[in-house]
Amino acid sequence: LAGLVVVLMMVVQEISDLFEMVKREYLYRRCGNMPIREYNRVSREMENNPELQYLALKEFNAKQRLTKRLSRQKGFKDMTMAEFNEKINQLIDAKDEEEFNRILKSIQK
Repeated sequence: LAGLVVVLMMVVQEISDLFEMVKREYLYRRCGNMPIREYNRVSREMENNPELQYLALKEFNAKQRLTKRLSRQKGFKDMTMAEFNEKINQLIDAKDEEEFNRILKSIQK
């Protein structure tokens, strides 16, 4: 029983660490140009707002899927990391399928 408790505590810690990573990614992407005081306020708000947590997790998962998809595109290996991250962000923010496909095609040039 004590071993199970230790394992559960480790799982809870890993979930907490993962949430912090998701939160940091989301806040950096969405609030990167905010003053530190405002950034910290949003960060604290996020800890108590399941809707913001869901949005952050949803965006994080989209970024993971798009990273894998983008890495299979022709033209991927000629990109810099800055260009790669910019394209990922553009794909996440695409308003519709047409815009999404236009961004993908721009990579293949």
